[in-house]
Amino acid sequence: MAQKYSSPPNDTGDPFLESLHSLKPSEVAAWRPQNRTGKVVGILIRWGALLLCLVVLAASLVSITESLVDYQAADTYYDDLANLFGDLYDGSSNPFGPVALAYKSNPSGLTPEFGVENSGDIDKPPEEEGGSSVNSEMMLQIRAKLGALKAQNSDLLGWITIPDTRIDYPVAHTVDNEYYLNHSFDRNYLRAGTIFADYRNQKNLSLNRNTVIYGHNMMSGAMFSCISDFFNRNYFNENRYIYIYTEAGIYVYKTFSIRKIKVNKDVSYITTYFANDEDYVAFLNKQKKDSAVKVDDITLTAESKIITLSTCTNAHNDNERYSLQAVLVDIQK
Repeated sequence: MAQKYSSPPNDTGDPFLESLHSLKPSEVAAWRPQNRTGKVVGILIRWGALLLCLVVLAASLVSITESLVDYQAADTYYDDLANLFGDLYDGSSNPFGPVALAYKSNPSGLTPEFGVENSGDIDKPPEEEGGSSVNSEMMLQIRAKLGALKAQNSDLLGWITIPDTRIDYPVAHTVDNEYYLNHSFDRNYLRAGTIFADYRNQKNLSLNRNTVIYGHNMMSGAMFSCISDFFNRNYFNENRYIYIYTEAGIYVYKTFSIRKIKVNKDVSYITTYFANDEDYVAFLNKQKKDSAVKVDDITLTAESKIITLSTCTNAHNDNERYSLQAVLVDIQK
């Protein structure tokens, strides 16, 4: 005969075990012990992330401070050099102003002599021994000031200026395109560097078909930063002339092209050697055709001599450059 139980099969007689059978699933979940290890790890991760953010913020503040100090040092240094070279636009106190003003106030398309206009064709560069003439006293003063700069650094090529812009700097020239990226004109380390000509060019500007000149696009607005302003048609038209003061004379250039270039696709804009006249003319026509601002007052030929001012766009991938190009229209001697 089968044995009969006086209580359900799960009745063990143990009060603790019997209480487990009476618990609901929701009550079991409520009493589940917490994972204290995971909680500690989460806290550590949050504090670690906060600490990392603070470190990055501190490093950024240090970098920004260093940049501002460098920018200020560069501005002060080059302002002092400009004072040595002279205020280029004040014709009452030095010889340089009237040359710039003669072009600035001459919308007729003719090449002005010093202080006056003549009937020269601005599209035709002068011969190396030709060009308009400034008085001998003026040229002596120019050479004396350039000589003072050259005594500081024999790499001096000349002094470049575009009136009514911040471009007003000495131009260096050495055996590579690296040194002056982060060295001042007196050859000390300086993040802003120095305006410099491509090492493939000659110091004698008359011997170069394309004189390429590099400068940083500084966030402070210094060096070649204002080149981006030339994409504005009005700004371009109001600032057509670029001057380079050299011991051989004052080279006067007139702008004809402003471009933004992707250097991983095309670096031909800094070409300095051309196999023949046909290649050179094709190069010139492409630069003019691709300009963001079109001009119709410049004719480019195999005899043309140009300058190319090149600077970065400050794009994060460092793949873009601004190019401002101008053709030689006169040499004041």
